[in-house]
Amino acid sequence: MWAKYRHESKQTICIIGVLILATKLCKADGHFSLEEEEAILKIIPHESNNKRILIRIMKEASEDDKPIDFDALI
Repeated sequence: MWAKYRHESKQTICIIGVLILATKLCKADGHFSLEEEEAILKIIPHESNNKRILIRIMKEASEDDKPIDFDALI
């Protein structure tokens, strides 16, 4: 996932990192629920027209097979 977003601005990369790590932390119990998704969206400042993009990034993170340790190191 990081290769896909590495050319974005530092601010965008920071938000993407928070989304990925938060999603993978929530998924640690084996499931990423809608309630967890909504909780993450509440803490990430975004405009309503960007909500789909954030949800897409969280979906990618939940489907990513790399462990959270991999993402935390990058």
